[in-house]
Amino acid sequence: MRHVHSRPGADWSVEALAARVALSPSRFAARFREAMGEAVMVYVGRWRANVACHLLRETDLPLGEVAARVRYESVPAFSRAFKAQTGLPPAQWRRAEAAL
Repeated sequence: MRHVHSRPGADWSVEALAARVALSPSRFAARFREAMGEAVMVYVGRWRANVACHLLRETDLPLGEVAARVRYESVPAFSRAFKAQTGLPPAQWRRAEAAL
């Protein structure tokens, strides 16, 4: 988790994270699920959405820059993933937060 939290925009995969902690990918995935109650990449996606929420709330960065910082190649891909996590597209989420 420390690696994902410190570098949410890195090209994470189960294999890459497992290598960081010297476990096989299958062993790492199983231990992660036992400890966290969800799959590794589900957690990574959720953490990236959390970081994106912070960036959308606290900065005026354009959506493309926010998307790049949390490892999405395009705004449409970021928007789909963000909406899946939060229920709103990023621009709409930002406007709703600004209205609070």
